[in-house]
Amino acid sequence: MKLAELIELLATEYQAGLPAVRTAFESIASSRAVLSEDAALDNAVEFIERTRVAIEMAGLSAASKLLAHSIDVIASCDTALSRDDRSLRAAWLSQTVDAVDAYLSNGAAVESVELLYAQALSSPLEPDSEWLDAFAATLTIRPSLSGGDDDASALNIEITEANVSLDVRNADPELLSAMLADAPRQLDRLHRDLVEIELAEVRVNGRLAEAQRVAHTLKGSGNIIGIPGVANIAHRLEDVLIWLDGGEGDPAAHALALRDARVATDSLSQAVAHLNGDEAPPGYLLAVLERMQAWATAIEQDEANYFLPPPIETTSTAPVAADSADAIGELRVSDAVTLRVSSDRIGELVMRAGESLAGAQRVARTLRRIDARLSQADEQRRLLRQKLEELQRLIDRQVVVLEEKRNANEQFDPLEFDRYDSLHILSRTLSEAVQDQDDLAREAQQDLRDTLLALREDERGLREQHRTLLESRLVPFASLISRLRRSVEQTANELDKPVRLSIRGEQTTIDSSVLGQLTEPLLHILRNAVDHGIEDSAERMLRGKSAGGEIVIECQREGAQVVIRCHDDGRGIDAARVRDKAVAEGLISHDAELSRDEVIELVLQRGFSTKADVSQVSGRGIGMDVVAERMRALKGALSIRSEPGAGTEILMRVPVTAGLAQSLVVDVANERVAIASDHVITALPPGSCEIAVGPDSQIVVECEFAGVRYPVLSLAEWLGFSGRVSPDERAKNAVVLAHSDRGPIALSVDRVVDVREFVLQNVGSILSKIPGLSVGSIGDVGTPIFLIDPAALARKAESKVTLSAAIRLRQRAEAERVRILVVDDALSARRALRQSFENSGFEVVMAADGFEALEALRRHPIALIATDLEMPNLNGVELARRVREVPAWSLLPIIMITSRSGERHRVVADAAGVDRYLTKPFSDVLLIETAKSLLQQRA
Repeated sequence: MKLAELIELLATEYQAGLPAVRTAFESIASSRAVLSEDAALDNAVEFIERTRVAIEMAGLSAASKLLAHSIDVIASCDTALSRDDRSLRAAWLSQTVDAVDAYLSNGAAVESVELLYAQALSSPLEPDSEWLDAFAATLTIRPSLSGGDDDASALNIEITEANVSLDVRNADPELLSAMLADAPRQLDRLHRDLVEIELAEVRVNGRLAEAQRVAHTLKGSGNIIGIPGVANIAHRLEDVLIWLDGGEGDPAAHALALRDARVATDSLSQAVAHLNGDEAPPGYLLAVLERMQAWATAIEQDEANYFLPPPIETTSTAPVAADSADAIGELRVSDAVTLRVSSDRIGELVMRAGESLAGAQRVARTLRRIDARLSQADEQRRLLRQKLEELQRLIDRQVVVLEEKRNANEQFDPLEFDRYDSLHILSRTLSEAVQDQDDLAREAQQDLRDTLLALREDERGLREQHRTLLESRLVPFASLISRLRRSVEQTANELDKPVRLSIRGEQTTIDSSVLGQLTEPLLHILRNAVDHGIEDSAERMLRGKSAGGEIVIECQREGAQVVIRCHDDGRGIDAARVRDKAVAEGLISHDAELSRDEVIELVLQRGFSTKADVSQVSGRGIGMDVVAERMRALKGALSIRSEPGAGTEILMRVPVTAGLAQSLVVDVANERVAIASDHVITALPPGSCEIAVGPDSQIVVECEFAGVRYPVLSLAEWLGFSGRVSPDERAKNAVVLAHSDRGPIALSVDRVVDVREFVLQNVGSILSKIPGLSVGSIGDVGTPIFLIDPAALARKAESKVTLSAAIRLRQRAEAERVRILVVDDALSARRALRQSFENSGFEVVMAADGFEALEALRRHPIALIATDLEMPNLNGVELARRVREVPAWSLLPIIMITSRSGERHRVVADAAGVDRYLTKPFSDVLLIETAKSLLQQRA
């Protein structure tokens, strides 16, 4: 890429980010925002710094110097300043970014240069004459438009510690995790390739090309995530590998370049190991980057054959021998602190620990039943002993009578005496046998209780193990913040609405699987708030509000639940408009009597929208009904509160972990089910109800709790276990008082069995679609017990929504989903692109190379392809050619995303049928606008 093209690209990227920057500057004057306390302002500074570094590398020192000064001005805006001073600084900042925009667009124009100098002179910080003289000197150096590669100016800059920084505090956690999981395998492969090439002393067929691809992938990942140390070294390593693959030059120079390339690879491996928490940071990264840049400069100047450097000094971070056994022990403890385990592996361990705990609980309950039966047998033996003792007394008395008769010579029969003597002996023998049985039973019972005690200890250990594994999946809510902020910024920029997102309680921990299932619903809620809720600036000013809208997300722990509140200060939900739309769609009848809350809940119907046109922002693919379904699947709850003109609050309650639930077990129509204790208010014994006459002269069953009477409903009827249950039967049953969206409901059950802690398991995709059925567990004898959701059952029973109309809305929403195929061999790059598209409401299918992409095209209806250029097996150009050869796919829009900016690559891609060619780095705004433009052209 020529320098002119690079400046044009920088100008485009800069202009794309300016709306958010200007909005942040407005907040300085309007809301007394200060750096580090205002997310939008922090993001603006980050954008300015990235731009400053980029244009400095392009040789535009004057603009870079003025942007650096503007950051100082932002930092000076503290709360102690008066409103006039803050307004003055905000105005100067807006004028400065506009001046830099004009300079980038036409750097050779005298008026652009003069505008930069005028801004420097009018700075509210009043810079001294020395700084102004230095700035004026940089203005005399005009950018050279004579040509050269995109790296030409960058090769001449001074390398500092900042260029090899491994600071990841501002990195996206998900993308960083993906890179750290993938990079060790890639670097190991790169190292093996370089070693084999060195040993062969000739170019190994294809190995250098593969090594280039790995270095290229690492460079892209480092740039996407923002790790200069990885990105810069991988970049220069790629330059050296390209030269080596060319086959030109002296073998001795090749050997030295291979040696240094291997050291650079080792330094990257140690850097990645450090980021994984396994090793200390490599202290020789600066030396490695300087050497690789020296090679790149020599290659650029065609002097690589004469560049014979000594080996890179790497002893600064060589392992130091421990001085004592204690030191060795400390090192070993440190080495054992961090271990990277995939979430799938943790999930499998949690499942197996849960199965072990459930098995131990079943055995314990079985042993307790055996113990109870032994106690019953002991009671029976006590009765037997009592009867034997009575028999013995009778026999003893009869023997005495016979003895008296014999002594008195009263017609005594000696055989009769012999019979009683034998009976006496038999009774004694029985008594002794019963006594022996008592002794054996007591020993067995003691053994059983010892076993129960040991099993209780084992169960406690298994429970702790299960809880520890569940806690290992807890992650802070902060891991999601960067993605939420990007979504709000992209949506706000697209709709040209200034919106500020504030997040509280970001350190609240939540199960990673739960957080993962909350991500899409939260993104949709935020897009919905910006699109439907927040008014544009003019409307807000007319309503007496600030020009910029505000969305607040608050996350906090309440017992075993995490509560997430999302509140916007927009126009609120227009209940009348929602009702009219619902009637028009046939969801409700015209004369249906619904409260305001019931009307608002109609937005939970899939595909429902009060907008005439479905937009890419908030009406595509996932709707508020999916948010509600996710809450129910997580055994959570969703509620919406909205006031006209004051905004909308969406409240979500989900469990901290998804593995255990304390539940009330009940019998209903010869079936056993459970109700999570969080849903239960109390349980009332049989006989607590009475039959009464309702307002419409119908017979009803009521119960009383805390001075309030509730109608009693049949849980068996709701679950479909039986037909209509008569009032007399309901009045005789036990009652469970449970929470619902409308307040407490009273449910009639046959019997309250027990309160147990269940290890929860997924019920599968089919059963999970049954209303009111959330998850399941295993009962005493291995039979399943399902946890029911009373609130969901109540909603289904009370729903006034027409089923056929709801189905039509759902089918329409399904038909409107836009699916994009993302193809890239780097996992972090795939995930970054997926986030960008999903944040704008698209559905994404991912593939690691061209062959996987072709298979995905066969399985899914795809609307657009976004592909990398360089990939193993089948690269992006070949993929584009094959797609164009298939009639069913030939019109699919294709975007190629690569760091290759040369004209040759563009020509090849265009010939293969690529519609748009984007070079890295690029903004999310540019990517989404490009995708939407192509989709509209194909519509």
